[in-house]
Amino acid sequence: MNAEALLARLLQSNVCLWFEGDDFCFRAPRNTVSPELRSLVSENKAALKSLMGQNTRYLRASDAQESVWLFQQFTRDPVLNLSSFSFELHGALRQEVLQAALEDVAARHEPLRTHFRIFEGVLAQVITPTRDIPIQLSDLSSDTLADNMTQVRRAVEVAIRAPFDLERGPLIRAHLFILTPEHYIFVLPMHHSISDGWSMGVLFKDLFEAYEARGAGTAPAWTPLQTTFSAFIQAQRTQQHAATISHSLDFWRVALQEVPKRLEMPVQRSIRDRSNMKGDEVLFTFSGELAGAVKDFSVREGSTVFMVLLAAYQALLYRYSGQPRFTVGVPVAGRPDRELYRLVGFFVNTTS
Repeated sequence: MNAEALLARLLQSNVCLWFEGDDFCFRAPRNTVSPELRSLVSENKAALKSLMGQNTRYLRASDAQESVWLFQQFTRDPVLNLSSFSFELHGALRQEVLQAALEDVAARHEPLRTHFRIFEGVLAQVITPTRDIPIQLSDLSSDTLADNMTQVRRAVEVAIRAPFDLERGPLIRAHLFILTPEHYIFVLPMHHSISDGWSMGVLFKDLFEAYEARGAGTAPAWTPLQTTFSAFIQAQRTQQHAATISHSLDFWRVALQEVPKRLEMPVQRSIRDRSNMKGDEVLFTFSGELAGAVKDFSVREGSTVFMVLLAAYQALLYRYSGQPRFTVGVPVAGRPDRELYRLVGFFVNTTS
């Protein structure tokens, strides 16, 4: 068995593995690494070390990451898998302090040091011990350009839309646009495989605290994280093999078996079979009276406002379509434990 095949087998077995010097290290659920696997690792240790390098951790990608990676292979628009974090800064900015703060945040959160590789058909997270994320500077401080916000927005859009190389990384970039000596736009585009909407808030908070600390000449005094994204993924995969999960899957396969694949709506335009992924939105405002009534109703029923609005939306779809059975996909944070609230990572999931 060659090193790649052995690594793939270990990944399939839900093992997180790395080398520290000549020591082969791993983290795995109990009884996962059999005597046979230990023997194969011992026989192929030198080849594994050459393949994996030093202090770089390998773990099978999560189901959600595998879905995003697969979607990436079939879409021509890389922007569909991007998320960005941007804001305007006013006042004096110490660029070297911002760079140091960004490096602190990358050291704190594994996904910011992650890229992906395939070994014998198995998609792996590759978590490097360090990751350089140099801030790319764009000086837009000429009078004509700084005053023309259309051109500024175009420059920011170009920076955000640049594709990522999933197999080389980094999957996060940093851009600082200088409009005037005291006016900046800071942009952090990221690939969706390493972040989600919740992660943006975590990243902003940690980056701000690190900038404050580095500006004062100290390291950020963060509360230590209680777990890591990779540890969560391992625990999730272990749970997926449990009998309770299999029972739940069997239930939902039966429950969703007769649900139509498509919701037939009385629309004037024909709906193409292949979506271009370009959606739209309709904005409207509830009156204070209606908003209060919805809130009161949700309290009486022991539900949330979101649940009430979702039920109303489903009732509306039924009224227009006449179909008694259909599904509505709803994104959820996917962070069941409070210790996960302070992590950057792709936790989000979709339920129906």
